[in-house]
Amino acid sequence: MFYFDSKSDENLHGVLSATDLYNHLLNVRIWGVNNNDPGQAWNRRRRAQEGAQVITDTTRKLVDEVARGRGFGLGIAMAVSNAFSRKTYLKKDSLRSCGYKLVDELQAQGNSAERVTENLWLCAFGGIGALVAAFYETLEFFLRPENASVWSEVQTLVQQGDDAGLHNYVREAQRLTTTQRNVRVAVAPGELEGKPIQPGNAIVMMLGEAGRNKTETEDAATFNPKRQISDVSAFSYGQHECLAKELAPAFIVGLVKLAADLKKLRPAPGQMGQVRTITVGTEKAYLNDSWSYLTFDASTWKLHFDGHGKDAFTGERQPTKVMDLQEYYYRIQKRKDELIEWSQ
Repeated sequence: MFYFDSKSDENLHGVLSATDLYNHLLNVRIWGVNNNDPGQAWNRRRRAQEGAQVITDTTRKLVDEVARGRGFGLGIAMAVSNAFSRKTYLKKDSLRSCGYKLVDELQAQGNSAERVTENLWLCAFGGIGALVAAFYETLEFFLRPENASVWSEVQTLVQQGDDAGLHNYVREAQRLTTTQRNVRVAVAPGELEGKPIQPGNAIVMMLGEAGRNKTETEDAATFNPKRQISDVSAFSYGQHECLAKELAPAFIVGLVKLAADLKKLRPAPGQMGQVRTITVGTEKAYLNDSWSYLTFDASTWKLHFDGHGKDAFTGERQPTKVMDLQEYYYRIQKRKDELIEWSQ
């Protein structure tokens, strides 16, 4: 969408794999938005600088290529430029073709290649990682034992191809689970909930909590997929409206579709099926698998399933039972002995 130099069938000579690009953008986001751990601050800054440099260098080449194809050359020179550019591999109406048009339009507005390049990755890093957490929160809600009937309805909607209905279910699950927040800086004096606001004050807007405000939302704690869409959502609005507020739900719905086709989907037993979180100030943070540092997107959740089809898991669920390390070793050794015995 932002026309990066990532490898794909539309960019055969791209230098960044999807993993490389994701990690670079995530490092920029963590340092720019979630840098609240003094012990990690220096390394986060270093990784963000390295990521920004790699993305800038690789993207600038593509932006310059678009500029050469815009008509700055004439006649045969322009035709040759277009014939051998990456534009020839673009598919009609693909996200990458939209990215090309975005670059072209930004340049047509008089923006320099340097400014266009910066705008591309500064827009992109804001959505990196956040969607992973949003998908985890949504699916975790659906897979709770008390929500078994809701998950069954989700699976039925997927089988029926009811995308509109599925969007409603995902939107409502997100309303009940999101901890999304935004920070804005006041530019004029005012008053908010009885407290004076002065220019320069940082205002933390708890979008997730606002969507569950009992004084403004009827039956705020109840799951209701037919609920009227509220003006308050997990996506920022106004002057800095979320650029992906329409794409993000489509992405999450697509992943839910895939998950709904997995028979008896449930969290893995023991610590593998757990996601540990803490709240730092007003921000929800996740612990990594070794509990050694904070992350800001779920990355440790493991799930099990038994093939494909519509069938909810009804057996004993043990995702919250903590297993001692010695117990792990014992089970591994026991399984090893069984395999040796079987092979003999």
